[in-house]
Amino acid sequence: MTRENVYVPKIGLVPPRELSFVPAADGSDAPLVKFMKNALVDIPMNYWAVYEHTLLTAAEVFESEPAIGETRHRIDASFPDPITLLTLLSQITHYNELFTAVMIATQIPVAKLARQAADIANLSKGRLTLGMASGWSEKESEGLGVGAQFHHRGDIFEQKIPALEMMLTGIPVNLEIAEEKIVNMGINPKANYPIRIGIGGGLGNLDNPHTLAVLERAAKFGDLWMPMGEIGPFLERKPIVEEFLTKYGRDLEKFGYMGRVTLGRKTLDECVDDLLAWIKAGVTHVTLTTAGQK
Repeated sequence: MTRENVYVPKIGLVPPRELSFVPAADGSDAPLVKFMKNALVDIPMNYWAVYEHTLLTAAEVFESEPAIGETRHRIDASFPDPITLLTLLSQITHYNELFTAVMIATQIPVAKLARQAADIANLSKGRLTLGMASGWSEKESEGLGVGAQFHHRGDIFEQKIPALEMMLTGIPVNLEIAEEKIVNMGINPKANYPIRIGIGGGLGNLDNPHTLAVLERAAKFGDLWMPMGEIGPFLERKPIVEEFLTKYGRDLEKFGYMGRVTLGRKTLDECVDDLLAWIKAGVTHVTLTTAGQK
């Protein structure tokens, strides 16, 4: 690589799930809160990425260790609420970008998601990127009362994105999506800052039409694609995303990509190699995470 053709991406952190979100017995900050107050705070090129699982599966149902970079929603790993974390981060930082990477939009009523996103955007003065996906856990969807929608979640998700953007304006809207029906209602306060939309997923088998649907969804609705996996599958799929971007008349130069480097399950040299590979691939963001440790 020459100096001229290297784009330096923004570097972000996922708050480590290994650290407790429960305050210490002496009343001092929880270990995770202490970490967030001291890492990457107010360094403009950096960001925080938080993601969600509400219901966690008993660990014994998994017969194998997670693959490198794989996020397991096991009950022995902590998943604090991402909106709670971003609310805190919006107040202890002033420059860091804030990402949900990702929220499972099909499990959240669109009005509730609009309300949460608008508040975080306003509290952070416009630093929010709302990363969303349709989800993959049928058991979690069932536990949250939306199991009947699971096999139609891609279509429902695509209906929710423009509806969400309408709700964020604060103008009363009329819409009906699955079991959600809004008649001449809106939110207040609205989002007073633009919110970038990220679309997650798309690392499934390319012979699967659902995988191609995710890649098209990212190009059609998103400001960036956040697959959050290994670089090999990303490089296979990036040209497909670019084809869809061209199809929808999107600006390829303004579209973003998020890579991921998983710490702790590879050697330091391997992690550095991964980071350099993502930089060479031209991504706009690289997220450092310890996901997959448990």
